[in-house]
Amino acid sequence: MRARPLARLIAGGAGWFEWVLLFAAAVALAGGLLAARLTDPLDALIHDAIVRATPHSPDPRLLIVGIDDASIRALGRWPWSRSVHAQLIDRLSDAGAKAVGYDVLFVEPGESDAALAGAVSRSGKVALPLLLARPGDNGAAFRVTRPVVAAASAGHVVVRPDGDGVFRRIAPVETAGAESLPHLGLATALLAGPVSQTAGVLIPYAGPPGVYPTVSFAAVLHGEVPPELLRDRIVLVGATAAGLGDRFATPVGGTRDLMAGVEVQASIVDALRHSGLRSVAGFAACLAFAGCALALLWAGFMFAGPRENLVFAALIFAGVSGIAALVLVQGGVWIRPAAALVTLVVMFPLWGWRRLAAASRFLDAELDRLGGSDAPRPAGGDRLAHQIALLDAASDRMDMLRRQREETLAFLSHDLRSPAAAILGLVPEGDRIAGHARRLLRLADQFVQGLRAEEAPLIIEPVELAALLDEAADQCWEAAQRVGGRVTVEASWDIPEISTDRQFMARAVVNLIDNALKYGGEQPHVEVRGWSSNGRALVTVADRGPGMSPDHCAALFRRFERVGASRPDGVGLGLALVSTFARRQEGEVSCVSRERVGTLFELSIPLL
Repeated sequence: MRARPLARLIAGGAGWFEWVLLFAAAVALAGGLLAARLTDPLDALIHDAIVRATPHSPDPRLLIVGIDDASIRALGRWPWSRSVHAQLIDRLSDAGAKAVGYDVLFVEPGESDAALAGAVSRSGKVALPLLLARPGDNGAAFRVTRPVVAAASAGHVVVRPDGDGVFRRIAPVETAGAESLPHLGLATALLAGPVSQTAGVLIPYAGPPGVYPTVSFAAVLHGEVPPELLRDRIVLVGATAAGLGDRFATPVGGTRDLMAGVEVQASIVDALRHSGLRSVAGFAACLAFAGCALALLWAGFMFAGPRENLVFAALIFAGVSGIAALVLVQGGVWIRPAAALVTLVVMFPLWGWRRLAAASRFLDAELDRLGGSDAPRPAGGDRLAHQIALLDAASDRMDMLRRQREETLAFLSHDLRSPAAAILGLVPEGDRIAGHARRLLRLADQFVQGLRAEEAPLIIEPVELAALLDEAADQCWEAAQRVGGRVTVEASWDIPEISTDRQFMARAVVNLIDNALKYGGEQPHVEVRGWSSNGRALVTVADRGPGMSPDHCAALFRRFERVGASRPDGVGLGLALVSTFARRQEGEVSCVSRERVGTLFELSIPLL
């Protein structure tokens, strides 16, 4: 039984069921990676790269008052008296600050609490941090420790870095029993006005450390900062000195360029006032995203070749990353792409292995069919070595067949033609023997040309279609005279040149004209037309003979097929040569016929 074509073997394999099963396995792999969170580290790296690559302009109304090294040198060792903090709050209030987020814990009683409470009360727009501990004391689920002074608002400062130690997300609101505790950043943003959605958790950092304008605590306290710089600003006060330890690894700085906690607070306030915190897509959405990417990859597997699939897979890989980045930046939703990317990387070589296995089976089947199955199997059972041996045996057989073919061609072109030519030289014109000799010459010529049309290389050159049609008609003049017919050509010399093999193209047109002369009835009139349309050259050859049924037209271009032949000459090779030429020129030939009306053949090939 003949082996199936390679394309069907690869695309079909053991059937569509196998490919559906592999696709289901790929989706299951992606789902398992998502469910077990095995790709979270890679997702984190991709997320951080996107955040670093897409910074945004910080809110110009945000200002950081940093407890920096210069302030510690000027005001003394940390911690400072709470009266110092009270003086700063008064300075900010007097300057007209819109809201103050004070990222310093005041959860234990201390000296000057009254001064601090008075400053906070006079301001009326200060948010202070509170402590939320889980679990709490004595088996309690939690413990909330509030500031020792009453403030306009208070918020938790719970920090939960991801597994790699990078601070990417917050809880905008923490639940402590029946109470909902906002984050300090949310509490500060609410003091300044309305905020965007708070359903997200990921912080859209504006840029690396230092992106927000910062002034020194001591400079503000000593009146060195103009009040105009503070007026109507959202001020965040916190530690920026390296020795105070309030620093975090972030997506924009990594573990080397740490960001001060007060800058993280500024990023949170900025997000809440503008684009909002970013949310994380659920399992179903991430799996659907991976499934779409895999479906595209599978479409490529089924319908494209290896080189196209490599490019297609690279485009899908880039597209998954690009879409994830676009949805994160523009839509504020993080669709974790790593599971899809890892599955793509795993499945592509699996498809390559599957393709190679199918190709190997196909090669075995074809080599067996070609007669190479008798080659000895090498020691050790090396399949590739055995296939090479089979290929060598098949190659030897093909060489032998090629030599036999050349010998056959030589026999037809010389050993048959020479006696026939000699007979024509000895017998008078019109003799029956001369007719048979001429027919033998024509059959040998058609057979040789048909074989060469299959394999001989095409010599492509610019050709004037009108001139070629005239030459073909001239070659058929003698044949037309013998049957009392005529051939007319209608072709404009304005037709663009066509790129074709002049010899084969002329032979194809001659065969069409010769066929029309044979079957065009008594004293046939053959009309040849040539023109161009839609980038193609078209040649029609029409006769007014008895015609044939549409069912017969379909069989005309098969070798040795003669439909309704009333003449003894010809074996059905002329139109087969036309079909072979059209196919090799990426063209087509067709036939339209009506009984008792006539037949029209149309040859169409590209101009270039």
